[in-house]
Amino acid sequence: MKNASLLAAALSLSAIVSAQTQKVGWSLGYYCGWDQDGGYKPAQIDWAAFTHIAHFTVFPNNDGSLDVNSNGLSDANCKAAVAEAHKNNVKIVFSIGGAQAKDRFKNACAPENIHKFVKNLLDFMRKYGYDGIDTDWEENFDDAKFLALHKELRDSLNAITPAPLLTIAGGGYFAAHCYTAHPYVDMMNTMSYDVNLAGMTQEMKEFTSRGVPKAKLGVGIGIGGGGSMVDVDSATAKGKVQFSINNGFGGIMQWAVQGSARHAQIFRMLEQYRPATASVIFSEGKLRVVNDPALMVARNTITGLQEVRYRLPAASAVDVSVFDSRGLFRESLFHGNGKAGLNSLPLNAGHGLGSGAFIVKLSQGDATRSAAVRILP
Repeated sequence: MKNASLLAAALSLSAIVSAQTQKVGWSLGYYCGWDQDGGYKPAQIDWAAFTHIAHFTVFPNNDGSLDVNSNGLSDANCKAAVAEAHKNNVKIVFSIGGAQAKDRFKNACAPENIHKFVKNLLDFMRKYGYDGIDTDWEENFDDAKFLALHKELRDSLNAITPAPLLTIAGGGYFAAHCYTAHPYVDMMNTMSYDVNLAGMTQEMKEFTSRGVPKAKLGVGIGIGGGGSMVDVDSATAKGKVQFSINNGFGGIMQWAVQGSARHAQIFRMLEQYRPATASVIFSEGKLRVVNDPALMVARNTITGLQEVRYRLPAASAVDVSVFDSRGLFRESLFHGNGKAGLNSLPLNAGHGLGSGAFIVKLSQGDATRSAAVRILP
């Protein structure tokens, strides 16, 4: 019976994966402070189209302090955007940088300023409850400082539990400058706003040929906010979405989240490709994207130990058990009421399981999830 149960779990997982093949891993939209000031308020956003919002933007100052006034990320706007995002179960990060930042990044990341700069970014994130930080360094490059910034940000964010997100807005024209940071970020979304569908293969090769994993790359869709946008209706935008799915990229990104009848049509199209609830987890230098309810096995970047992580949309009775590679039951890790949200359980050879290949199965009512894992000695 246990073998049959495990087979059923595997078939169930296969069906889930198949059902998700037409979904993107994430759908991130840029929401600009100046549009918010202009009357497009957070409550007007079609939240069903997005898993993530990047609130755009804060500028770095030369001394590592933050300019929060130039682009509309006022105290009131930050509070309103974060509250509405979380009300709709959408992750929201804030952006630092953008066009016209010029040399501000280079100066803020100078050895005498970088530690203060990173601290100020984390303080701003905590103050308003953002789920992470998005960097947009797209001009006046300094490759060593670019890498140093993302290394220090990742180390600092990893000291927080759960670790907030770190994302990058990248462009094919400067992939040679930003690709080295990919081990430290959760997403690298491409600013391919002026690249039509026929040019996307080459655009993404600028990143993949330099070793950036497809799973970390988001295909950029230019739907508004500038004269060079090419994905200006739901049909052309849909082509980019399907390009992302068909070619195994991690997700999609849209510039920008604005109010108009045309935008509303595009956002309604995006709704059908948005995963139910995306949970992006960074571990072991890799991006993992799973949907609620979900199960995964990952390494805790702070303790160094493997964990079983499972996410529940609501509190409910669950069982988390371990089976060997033949499907024989070995041990129950948890049996009882799991809390809503992310739960984690330690998983190591000290459980008495020993080292080797195992399968972890989560049972929640009629639903099951399974994940293969190798327990290290």
